[in-house]
Amino acid sequence: MGIQATKQQDRFVRHAVDFEQRPRGLTALDQARRVPGPSIPRQYLTTPGDASKQTQHPTRTGEFLCPGAVLTRDADRRVCHLAEGATAATFAGFAAQMLEDDKVLVNLSGVVLLRIPGATPADAGRPVYAVGADNFTLQPEGPHIGRLMFLQPDRPGVSAVAFHAAGESSPYDKAMANLGGRR
Repeated sequence: MGIQATKQQDRFVRHAVDFEQRPRGLTALDQARRVPGPSIPRQYLTTPGDASKQTQHPTRTGEFLCPGAVLTRDADRRVCHLAEGATAATFAGFAAQMLEDDKVLVNLSGVVLLRIPGATPADAGRPVYAVGADNFTLQPEGPHIGRLMFLQPDRPGVSAVAFHAAGESSPYDKAMANLGGRR
């Protein structure tokens, strides 16, 4: 897929070619960090004995991924943003920050606050699914990302979700035990 086609499908992605005009001595990534771009603010919760985990993954050459975006893997096993409506994809984690050499730091597991339309306190423990780089649901319409722990009492519609990338162990039981909640 070409750069323009990728940009049309993914409003969060930026490319190195967008930063060819830059001050001498700066890499395209350095310049991208100086220029405001898409960002999805995420709040991660930590608890005693926190079960969060991060690692580096390769990205497509020249792509700069949006911090906070839901990631999946392409056919070459490189991480990329989850496309809207992608049902066969697997959850690879949340983008934390871009690194040099076409790599991204990825949050593989932990507890994150997400806006899940229609979630209620009775939904605690239910599976949560991603249906795009920044959209979530309780319906099995996309890759499974984790389980709903609780709703924020002071922030309507915001839920704490124990998430884990495919192949990682779920932090749900440990996080709930650390918070003194039910399993």
